[in-house]
Amino acid sequence: MKNHVFKKALYMLCMFFAVVLSSTASAQSKSVTGTVSDANGPLIGVNVMVKGTNTGSITDMDGYYSLEVPQNAVLVFRYIGYETIEKAVGNHAVLNIEMVEDSRELDEVVVVGYGIQRKSDLTGSVTSIKAEDLNTFPASNVGDMLRGKLPVSM
Repeated sequence: MKNHVFKKALYMLCMFFAVVLSSTASAQSKSVTGTVSDANGPLIGVNVMVKGTNTGSITDMDGYYSLEVPQNAVLVFRYIGYETIEKAVGNHAVLNIEMVEDSRELDEVVVVGYGIQRKSDLTGSVTSIKAEDLNTFPASNVGDMLRGKLPVSM
């Protein structure tokens, strides 16, 4: 009988500490929401990260994001072709951001057959062909259209 009472008291004590610790932990973080847009409207897929952590989110179809952050958090907003913005959360529960285009970055992007790379990261040569040159004769596939139009490197 005493063993049963002791186990019950121990269980109740553990539950009490669990409730106290969880309420303390939740008091140290808060929810932040908002939208990210540019001059033309909402931006889809903007990377929203808590600076110095791996905690983050991306914006949805309406430019909306929601994130649990520490009280003293700084949010970092990143999007290709736009300047990175760092904003302290402070007492804000809603943080709306307007991104500004970064024209320097747009000039340095090269589209390749398997993705996008920066011009500085390319190790080979880049060749361009005008669309008019591809339509000079009928071809059954892209390889036939390019044959004889590109320099061959060994």
